[in-house]
Order: sequence, then structure tokens, then C-alpha cells
Amino acid sequence: MLISSTQLAQLGAEARAESEERIFALFREHFDGTPPWPSEEAARGLVSAAIDKAAALGMNATRDAFKFAVMMMVFGPSFDTAEPWAVKILAERAEGTPVAELLYREAIEQVRVREDAAATGNAPAR
Repeated sequence: MLISSTQLAQLGAEARAESEERIFALFREHFDGTPPWPSEEAARGLVSAAIDKAAALGMNATRDAFKFAVMMMVFGPSFDTAEPWAVKILAERAEGTPVAELLYREAIEQVRVREDAAATGNAPAR
């Protein structure tokens, strides 16, 4: 059985739409009642950009794109090039390394550091 390039493109578009919807559903689930985005359109744009950025870095799983989207929401859309900790993780990644998980764990740590700094009035080191 051969699949035409048109059929392949359609399958890819359907898979992407499913991923986007799944990630957006996870956003609604995790941020129920207090969404941190200004509009659904803005959130969907962020999800789409996160899928693109994650895929460009070799992270094609929906769960990885979700983590990437959360980090973009918390640290900004360019966190992967603006945050020194993210730049370092991405620069040092090796084949087979769970990069999204490493980024996500460090992002959680960075949020804790910033929360502690805000509570004590000290600026966190970047």
C-alpha cells in the first residue's frame, strides 16, 4: 500500500491538530478557573508555537510539547534562548537525553528560586 504525499500531509495535519487540542485540554485541566492566558486565541497561538519549537529541537511527543508550552507561558516565548539555564541544557544535550524533562525539572527549580527570592526581597541570580 502506498500513501501519497497529499495523504501523508493530511495525516500530519490531523496529528498536529490532535496534539494541539490535547495540549490545550491539558492547559484547561491544569489551570481550571484561573487561566493565565489573556484569550483562548493567545493560548492556542502559544501551543502552536511550542509544538513548532519543540519539534525543531527533536521533541515530537505531545507531552514534550506540553512541557515546552508551559515553560513558554511561565518564562516567555523565547525562554529557550533567553534563560541561561535553558540555553545550557539545550547546548549540552546528547542523543537520547530526555531534554524536555531536563528543561521542565530545571524550570520548576527556577520558579522555586524566584519565589524564594520574591519572598525574601532578594533578586535571583540568572
